[in-house]
Amino acid sequence: MRRRIEVLFRWLNVIVIVCTLLAYISPQINPTSFWGLTFFGTGYSWLLFLNFAFIIFWISFKKWYFLLPLATILLGWNHLTTFVGFNLGQKIPATTFQIMTYNVEGLNELVHRDSIKQSRIRADFYNWMNKESGIDILCTQESGWRALISHNTQLNQTAHNQGVSIFTKFPIVEQGEIDFPKTRGNACVWADIRLPNTSIIRVYSIHLNSSGISGDTDKLIETADIQEKETWKGLRNILAKYKRAAVRRAEQAQLVKNHVNTSPHPVVICGDFNEMPVSYVYEVLKTDLKDAFQERGFGIGTTFSGSIPGLKIDFMLVDPKLNIYKHDIIKNKKYSDHYPNVSTLGIPKTNTEK
Repeated sequence: MRRRIEVLFRWLNVIVIVCTLLAYISPQINPTSFWGLTFFGTGYSWLLFLNFAFIIFWISFKKWYFLLPLATILLGWNHLTTFVGFNLGQKIPATTFQIMTYNVEGLNELVHRDSIKQSRIRADFYNWMNKESGIDILCTQESGWRALISHNTQLNQTAHNQGVSIFTKFPIVEQGEIDFPKTRGNACVWADIRLPNTSIIRVYSIHLNSSGISGDTDKLIETADIQEKETWKGLRNILAKYKRAAVRRAEQAQLVKNHVNTSPHPVVICGDFNEMPVSYVYEVLKTDLKDAFQERGFGIGTTFSGSIPGLKIDFMLVDPKLNIYKHDIIKNKKYSDHYPNVSTLGIPKTNTEK
């Protein structure tokens, strides 16, 4: 019996390793050419967990096979560090600023039928924004309550369009947007922001196309019967939606990157990519930039608290001209199904500074 279990798990381990290697390849393949590999990148966190589980399993059986999943994990070390942070704290100088990216889910939690409770929730949110986070620039996606945020916080300089916004206490000297064709509710805005030492940075707030399959997936799981035609029809519809969204995200990411390449100022890209870090979209946007979590984050980097576990889909990508001193993912579920990401960045020197 033990022999049969060992053979079964050996084959399962091989399947997990092959899927993990396909995940490593997926960032190099444009979904417009072949979208199927994006599935493996999306499942990276679960594949990572399974590889760790197999390491423990084989060690408990006193088998050398544990070296195979261990080697697989180490082979993708650069991918691992985008999802698991190993960075300790660093001394933070005085000349820094804090920037947050946050998919606020329309701040739906601020709406409540009980007016007294609604007032309390709103007051709690603004107190948290003003006192606990201490942020200087806020990039939001699914941005409800824009007027209330700018009115009730110090972040009264704004740029916004179609559910994406940038709020800051610093002057905005120029702003604009990037049009995403063939989509509704997804967009990108940018703002050139003058920092206290008169240097200027360009900040992007982006929300790439959602797959829109979570509701369909939940329904399919509840009613699934492999012998029913409706089950297979539902599965085909989910795959079709996923394919369209993956292709559109790749196109949108390239539009943003083309714009970034024309910036005369150091850039910071903030937003909800709706993709894992092991993805083509992430690779396109990260080119020539640094991932703030990868540089200064610590712990498991999940940013989504919804029904699908293990997702890291919110990012902050930073120009190498800006030092990254700290990056936190605040595990706050009170206002949204996403977690806010906060980075402490160094203010770049101006041309007149030595």
